[in-house]
Amino acid sequence: MVQTGFSTNLARQIGMPAARKLAADRPAPNGWNGREAGMEVRYPAWNIDRDFAYARHRPIKESYQACNPAPRRRPCWGLTLAAAHVSPS
Repeated sequence: MVQTGFSTNLARQIGMPAARKLAADRPAPNGWNGREAGMEVRYPAWNIDRDFAYARHRPIKESYQACNPAPRRRPCWGLTLAAAHVSPS
């Protein structure tokens, strides 16, 4: 699966012809997800805070907080793409 945000960033880094070739030659199926889907579904920061509260210092929790100051509600491009493949309807 390839999400639109990833492929757009990839195309910027390696160029559109190379990104198209990579997608066409890829042995696994490609998935395409509109940016608007990820922007509508947001991952709540309290979930990260709660899920990683079992230890005082957690690299995932601390890096997420450092990168996304409160209030943090991250777009879910990857999650919406995965959900579309698990349940296409």
